[in-house]
Amino acid sequence: MSTPTWKRRAIQTLRSLVPTDRISLLGIGSELRGDDAVGLEIARQLKQKITAPSCQVIEAGTSPENFTSILRQFAPAVVLLIDAAQMDEPPGTIRWLSSDDIAALPATTHALPLNLLAQYLQKEINCQIALIGIQPLHTDFQAPITKSVLLAMGEVVMVLEEYFLDPGLIE
Repeated sequence: MSTPTWKRRAIQTLRSLVPTDRISLLGIGSELRGDDAVGLEIARQLKQKITAPSCQVIEAGTSPENFTSILRQFAPAVVLLIDAAQMDEPPGTIRWLSSDDIAALPATTHALPLNLLAQYLQKEINCQIALIGIQPLHTDFQAPITKSVLLAMGEVVMVLEEYFLDPGLIE
């Protein structure tokens, strides 16, 4: 079985870091809007599993711009946004999107569009920005996370957890 493109791009970016580089993972979304909660849920799971001092995991909710001072203090080499993203793909599809790709995404439910946040962080912190986007099915108020998005969530958690626990294992 071939490695999915998103995973190859994630591994390539993460392996390009030197051991002293820091990475911030920002889980974004609304827990009240079905599949839009996926980024938050991934952050919650990773926060319990990843304890490396070089990794910061933030549950950013719907206003990730409120965490820019925390990011500036941590000074990461990479800020990895994790969010539901409308990509016109089948539900549960995972994509690794560069900062240029983020600019092409449609507007979101967040207070500040992700492309503006990405531009700001790149200028302010001088870091790489990427987004792990997961295609939602339903973002209706009070809807549960759908099965396809839950499966994608498990895959993202597993890949990131493997990398931070033992970077040499991940392929």
